[in-house]
Amino acid sequence: MQPTPQGSVDQLVELLREMQANNAEITAGSIVSVQGLPIASQLPRTSNEGIVSAMAAALLSVSMRACEELQRGTMRRLIVEGDAGVFVCQYAGEHAILTILATAEAKMGMLHLDMAKACKNIEKILG
Repeated sequence: MQPTPQGSVDQLVELLREMQANNAEITAGSIVSVQGLPIASQLPRTSNEGIVSAMAAALLSVSMRACEELQRGTMRRLIVEGDAGVFVCQYAGEHAILTILATAEAKMGMLHLDMAKACKNIEKILG
């Protein structure tokens, strides 16, 4: 994947901001390459963007392999639930991954809908 033009990065950051504005349960998010490199983010200042990007790509890759090995079909998303909230990763086309942090009370159905819409837009922006 070639470097992302600044105009596209700005669009992606705005997309993440809109997701947070439209769903109060979304507290942060990022868009990373499938190689684990940051593209755009709205993460807390305490989070290391590079580490989060690498972890998201690795977790999705392992999860996809597990779905194949266990014959669960095509993996749609990865959900990690913790006491303080959820971390959700989903492929956004062939070259990107959308990661979202949400509150523990988040309505998963709404998150899935918001993420599906965002993933389509990310794919369009990145081409």
